[in-house]
Amino acid sequence: MDYDNDGIQDIISGSYDPGDIYLMRGLGDGEYAAVESITDQDGTPLVHHPKELKRHLDRVAASDNPETAKYDEEGIQDQVASFGSWPTMMDWDDDGDLDMIIGTFSGGVYLRENIGSREQPKYDSSSKKVEADGKPLLEESHACPVAADWDGDGLTDLVVGSGDGSVSWYKNLGSTRLGPRNVLVGAPSESIFIFQYLYPGDATVPGARAQICVHDYNHDGRLDLLLGDYSTKVMLDKSWSPQQTAEVNATLHQSAASMKRMMAVQKRFKERYMKALEAGDVDMEAMELEMKTEMEKAQKESEALKIPVSEETGELVKELLEEGQTVSKVWLYLRKPEESFTAK
Repeated sequence: MDYDNDGIQDIISGSYDPGDIYLMRGLGDGEYAAVESITDQDGTPLVHHPKELKRHLDRVAASDNPETAKYDEEGIQDQVASFGSWPTMMDWDDDGDLDMIIGTFSGGVYLRENIGSREQPKYDSSSKKVEADGKPLLEESHACPVAADWDGDGLTDLVVGSGDGSVSWYKNLGSTRLGPRNVLVGAPSESIFIFQYLYPGDATVPGARAQICVHDYNHDGRLDLLLGDYSTKVMLDKSWSPQQTAEVNATLHQSAASMKRMMAVQKRFKERYMKALEAGDVDMEAMELEMKTEMEKAQKESEALKIPVSEETGELVKELLEEGQTVSKVWLYLRKPEESFTAK
């Protein structure tokens, strides 16, 4: 995208850790300047939680032991607040310049308003929650927003990928208002983790952590969807006996159910943590102790539901999971006139 309106394409990138937003200015002829961190009017890196980051940076600068200050309890809390950023740019307030919209690890989306100009962006020191249908926009996790006029009405909407692999469209209603969540691609997972159990020759299917691009791929005048994903591929063996296959499948199913319980606990505490963080009232020690207790309870429930299998099968399943292969692909969803999709 053309960041500074000089007619040359630039590259904007977020980051997982520490969550800063980076600019690679285009020089023309496919050349780019060295990467630079984008900052706000206070000189603080343009993250989605600037108040927490500034507090962290100030504390480290004032400390007699900066390295300790970086990683003490308060330091970790403030750093984690801005962990994970997925940026897109759009004229949010319709004032002729481009503002920065940032998706977050926790699934929220934030606005960093451009108080400068189209040619010389300058960002307000505050960060504001983007709302949809009158409440804070919140995906499962890993919110990856893309600004695009999805319905062709002349207003720029938000299309957002999520950690569970889903993709949603939020219609621009005008006056900085977004409509409710409209699901374009359903969620194949319940979290950022997904296992695909495949026999030789089986094809993988779209996974979790949807990283998206909106583009008229086949030049038919309709916007299509490109989706990058993540999954762990576990290969099964057709030569196993029927009993062994049944035992392996049952054990894998129980393993997936156990992970689902653990993810549900983590998700509940993540939501509580983010609310407490916004309120400035985080008791990490108490929260971690409570989460540990609930995790242990979920683990005991999983153990109680286990179906006994042979030692040989148990070792086989352990080996399968240890050898699981990380797979990331890019999927093309072609837009049809009736708004449905075909994945390729």
